[in-house]
Amino acid sequence: MNQICIIGCGLIGGSFAALVKKYRPGTTIIGMDTNEHHLSMAQAKGLIDSSAEMLNPDTLTPADLIIIASPISTVVPIIQTINATVTTPCTIVECCSVKSILNTPIVSNSHHTIVPMHPMGGLDVQGVAHASVDVLEGCPMIVFEKQHPRHEWFESCSFQLVHCPSTDIHDEWMMHISHGPYILASVLPHLLSHKKDHELSQLQTISAGGFQDTTRVSNAAIDCGLDILTGNKANAIAFINQTIASLQALQTHLENNDDNKLKHWLSLAKTTRNKIAK
Repeated sequence: MNQICIIGCGLIGGSFAALVKKYRPGTTIIGMDTNEHHLSMAQAKGLIDSSAEMLNPDTLTPADLIIIASPISTVVPIIQTINATVTTPCTIVECCSVKSILNTPIVSNSHHTIVPMHPMGGLDVQGVAHASVDVLEGCPMIVFEKQHPRHEWFESCSFQLVHCPSTDIHDEWMMHISHGPYILASVLPHLLSHKKDHELSQLQTISAGGFQDTTRVSNAAIDCGLDILTGNKANAIAFINQTIASLQALQTHLENNDDNKLKHWLSLAKTTRNKIAK
């Protein structure tokens, strides 16, 4: 692969570019972004070789691969524009964390080959300033086709491919291990938001690892959080209902002074966590 175009040169797009530079150094990378500062910084950091006007068909057409690494809400509009302006069939890999948005004729009727993938890496901060090889190197890459001509190329960039049976299952996975934790991480600081500034300052002096670790992902960009919640809305609502039911069960055990059920509730949480967390 000689030339790729990355649409969205933020944390993920910039980090992917860094991986390509390390593992496929002969590849020319062209960056596109609505934020000129992102483009100039990506080029200054050596992540991209050049930049081009957003969705310029003259740049997209000769690319061997187009990678969309932009916010969730922008993915379908970008594909729609490419459909309308780029007549030569291209291969487009889109990397966002919600796949149900692709269930639209804009995608299914496209004359381009659209390949959904999802690299499972990131940080709780955004922007190309934080982009690096370390963000994505060796991370799982969720794919939806068991065999695809591009898989070997992504494996050569250090990704560990994980097959997912469907986009619906993918979005359930994300609610369990990414979007749901974002919701729960946001609940605790939200519960404390009514406190006065001097009370929060007091809490700051004594906060330690428990609070920091539990609430870390709530520090993600608000626009990113909105995209996650609205894009994966049905699963988010189901997750919130399940959370309420679980907390109500915990509350009932406490009110009934039922130590055995409390112990079972906590033990089940601990055991399940240890089956998932690495």
